[in-house]
Amino acid sequence: MKLSRLLYYLFLLLLVASCQKQNFTDELPDKSGGTTGTDTTVVCTDTAGITVAQAQILYAAGSDQPVKLSAYIVGDVAGTNLTAQARFGPPFERSTNLLLADRPDETRTDYVLPVRLASGTKARSALSLSDHPALWHTRVIIRGQLETYFGVCGIREVTGYQLSGAYPDHQTSSLAVSAQSQLVAGGR
Repeated sequence: MKLSRLLYYLFLLLLVASCQKQNFTDELPDKSGGTTGTDTTVVCTDTAGITVAQAQILYAAGSDQPVKLSAYIVGDVAGTNLTAQARFGPPFERSTNLLLADRPDETRTDYVLPVRLASGTKARSALSLSDHPALWHTRVIIRGQLETYFGVCGIREVTGYQLSGAYPDHQTSSLAVSAQSQLVAGGR
């Protein structure tokens, strides 16, 4: 039993390590009109990623490795309590977080993983359901560190993302999805 669990975690680690890091730097605006630092994005050259269920297992096992998660955008959290304030349907009014699940029709909070969309990041401007409601029930690949968010396994800092298709109301200024399903600079 322990050997099979060890092999399973080794497989997950190898799966997660399949991305290459490439930085796209853009100055982030601060509230005073100046800029504060840069935003970086990870380019994933394949579409494989772990599931929400696998991420929850890794989190429970205490893994501190970055993950690449492939899941569906199923909603957001309207306040500070995941269980009481999760929203699994429009209208979406918060741009600060997402809920991801392995199934596009998931509505049980035990089967979702919350993702924080930090202010001023490309991830927030590209993935927020309040700005892009057409992204609801679409597949996304999110890269980040598993941490406690809303009291459960979540991602507090998105280090990369990739949408698995083009959506009519989805506009980004410097990132696009190429024919090879990887993020490219300049929207080629």
